Amino acid sequence: MIETDRFPTEGFTLTEIVEKTAGSLLAKAYHLGLGRQCLIKASCLETEKDCLKSEAALLTECKNEAVAELVDQGSRGSWYFLAIELISGDSLEQRIWQGIDLNLLMSIFKQFVSLLESFHSLGFSLRGVSAADLLIRNEFSLIISNLSGLQKIETFLQEDSREREWAKDFSDLGRLMEKSLLGEAMPDEDVLSTRLPEVLKPFEGLLLDLRKEKVSSSKQFFDRMPSLTEEMADSHFRDSDIGLYEIRSITSGLLVSEPELKISARRSQRKKRQRMTWASFIASLVLIPSVVFWLAVKQSPDRPMAAILSVIGVGDAPEMIERFETAESLRLDPNQTLQAVIGAYEDVLLIDPEHERSQGQIALIYAERLGRLEDALGRENLAEAEFLIEELSKKIPRNTRLEALSTRFQTRMQVGRILKSTSLLMDANGLDDESIAAAATQSLQEVLRLDPKNTEALERLNQVSEVYSRKSMEASNEGRLDEAIQFLERASLANPLNKNLDSARALVARAETEQGTIKSLLIEAEQLIEEGSLISPPERNAVNRYQRVLATYPGNPAALQGISLATQQLIARGEDLLGQGDLDGVQNLIQGATFLGLSNDSFDGLRSRLLQASRLEEQIQKNLLIARSLIQNGFLTEPPYANAVEALLSVQRLDSDNEEASLLLEEIAVKLASIAEAAWEAGLQLEAVKYINLAMALDAERENWKRWKAEWER
Repeated sequence: MIETDRFPTEGFTLTEIVEKTAGSLLAKAYHLGLGRQCLIKASCLETEKDCLKSEAALLTECKNEAVAELVDQGSRGSWYFLAIELISGDSLEQRIWQGIDLNLLMSIFKQFVSLLESFHSLGFSLRGVSAADLLIRNEFSLIISNLSGLQKIETFLQEDSREREWAKDFSDLGRLMEKSLLGEAMPDEDVLSTRLPEVLKPFEGLLLDLRKEKVSSSKQFFDRMPSLTEEMADSHFRDSDIGLYEIRSITSGLLVSEPELKISARRSQRKKRQRMTWASFIASLVLIPSVVFWLAVKQSPDRPMAAILSVIGVGDAPEMIERFETAESLRLDPNQTLQAVIGAYEDVLLIDPEHERSQGQIALIYAERLGRLEDALGRENLAEAEFLIEELSKKIPRNTRLEALSTRFQTRMQVGRILKSTSLLMDANGLDDESIAAAATQSLQEVLRLDPKNTEALERLNQVSEVYSRKSMEASNEGRLDEAIQFLERASLANPLNKNLDSARALVARAETEQGTIKSLLIEAEQLIEEGSLISPPERNAVNRYQRVLATYPGNPAALQGISLATQQLIARGEDLLGQGDLDGVQNLIQGATFLGLSNDSFDGLRSRLLQASRLEEQIQKNLLIARSLIQNGFLTEPPYANAVEALLSVQRLDSDNEEASLLLEEIAVKLASIAEAAWEAGLQLEAVKYINLAMALDAERENWKRWKAEWER
């Protein structure tokens, strides 16, 4: 065990000091309380402590599978520390040095784009990420090891300003792609064009747009991303003189193991032993061949040569060769399921967990399946997409790219369901009934929020707008001003760009001038704001009155200012409801506001925080359910990674004030104390001490328990 004379290590077992100075520590450790490996960052310097606290805040807010998990944090005397998930895996920089195919390289960049989109949705920008910061975990999944470039973008910035910030992130990605594909970022466009090999020419447009900061979203990136041809997919990239691809090509037909590219003492020793084996073989030409041949034939009569190579330590075992050949044949069979193919390669890894050809094939298969899924979504083939998602979810359920594509699929499905039900409603009932028109408008606007360019939704909304524009003009001509304004409002909400709206507005305006309705509406709206009647009751609220004014005069300053004030107050009210845990109230508020025509974008931040709160509450309830089940089945403190105490502590980490978790932990402590007392009475002294210690770990303030412990330990 490694010790440090500065940072208090209680609760940790340090396993490796990575970096140590007079005021800071970076070390690998085992967290005794959580029972898991982690990376400790600690400092007693004020400036560094502030940096660590900022990093902790970022890790807490930016929940993503591709971001290392913050497992613990706190102060110890003058020191502040973070305990972060210990990440294993090669960096992208290492994999490019070793040799990486274009399929896997593009898969990594697509996952990084999805990660950027996640950061942007939370209001963060990411700068200065290098290939060394991107780790490839499990030969496929991306994880980022350095968030020092992550910074909060001020919410008050205009949308175009935020997009410029996002575009800078994508420009950084472009330079990273250039360096990965070409060995370095090109100084100008002409050099980039001339340096790109012919096979990579389809990437030129994407790289130039990234360089010019013309890409600011994942959609724009994927729209510009070229499809990989067979020739492109076979391309390999590396920084070393001899790459992994060449080595694999040479060794694939010789029945020898693929060379290890990671330098380690253990592997060096193994290679030395192999060389010694060969030397002994040459020195003992008479004795060893016969022994080797006898062992090989006994081991595998069907593959004597492979067995010989395996015996002398330069080839794979016949059983592993047979399993790999079986896996390859299943891969080439189009009728085989993903589970069957991957399972066959995993059978190889049971013999040799570091078998690189199997690891590489698994990574390529996942990349190919994800590419097919993305293509199916692009072609709107939802049946194929659903099949691929179900298939992949069984093998890589927490993959970031799969989660992003699954979200796209769910969005497509949701859009389809809304359009189908809305079309049936409109076709069956017509649009003369205002309630039908209102419901259809709200549903179709939800479709546009999910899919802003959906042509069917736009056409349907224009249909509603046409109907109510005509109704408004008819009512104006007949002197029914209130109805005319109401119809005009409905038409404007459905499609504010409808060319017939100007005619309808002119008729309504003329009638309103005579009656002074606009003035009275504005006066009433101000009163309703003072009363707090922003969006309710349905027929008498401030937003409704302002919208009626804007339906006639879209640029009315008083109405626009009133709408802005009402929006601000609604957002503040939503924040209060979130703080109270009233998630249903927040949802109803957002729906009510958008139903009355307030901008969807204004509530994006509130909608995002509602989604986060809902997911957090869902996780808390899930952990509580698990804890109750474990308590019922007697798994209070054992086994180490699946017991009720661990589940309840995870609830408290998510919600420190969770009352049910506290009560259940207290209940468990009482049960443990009862077990301890029974053990003592039965003469089981060691067991009694063990269980009273477990009980006091949860509740150390009970005097009778303190007395038992002191008495029993004597």
